[in-house]
Amino acid sequence: FTNIVATWTGAGQSGNGFTLTSSSGNVIEGSTAKNRSRGVYVNGGSHDNTIENNDFSNAGYGAIDAESNSGQGNKYLGNNLSNSGNYGIIVVGDSAVAINAANVFAGAYIGVSLQNVSGVALANLDLSGVVRYGLYLQSVNDSTFTSLKAGGDYYGVQAVSSTGNTFTNIDASWSGVGRSGVGIHLASPSNVLDSSVVGNRTYGVVFGGASNEGK
Repeated sequence: FTNIVATWTGAGQSGNGFTLTSSSGNVIEGSTAKNRSRGVYVNGGSHDNTIENNDFSNAGYGAIDAESNSGQGNKYLGNNLSNSGNYGIIVVGDSAVAINAANVFAGAYIGVSLQNVSGVALANLDLSGVVRYGLYLQSVNDSTFTSLKAGGDYYGVQAVSSTGNTFTNIDASWSGVGRSGVGIHLASPSNVLDSSVVGNRTYGVVFGGASNEGK
């Protein structure tokens, strides 16, 4: 599916631009679905799909919503996810997901939310311009997060019920007026935080239930 225009032009945001239900091997590329409730809704057992270089901006709920999907290996590459009401990207259960640095998250309420995954690797994402949470993790284990910029006036990075993860070269500084929120909150044991920055925060790094945290 290439160069499809599925933008909503009525009042508010309505419907899904694209819906993939138990679908595999599809490519949605170079298309526009602005002002939708969801730019693309991935659900059922959808796997090995590529969502690339699309404009899903100004979504009411989430630009890319894969929270009801059990499929693996979906790729979200170089999409405009800006000004999303709740999520730039939410992924639940896809441990083979790919999210690259070319995605644009500015103005999204939450940049990236990952839940119930393991072995994920995210690198070089710019989440500095999000509103509330840069990166939100729940039940994420044995994953790596490298060279991320994580803004948000609540949390730059928050990891809940998540263990065995490594966070390296994270810049969770606040760039707004004054000081705001928590830079990095690791609410579970056995995570590693290395070579990171948390400037202009009310609280820089907060550990809860932590043990064997390094470095």
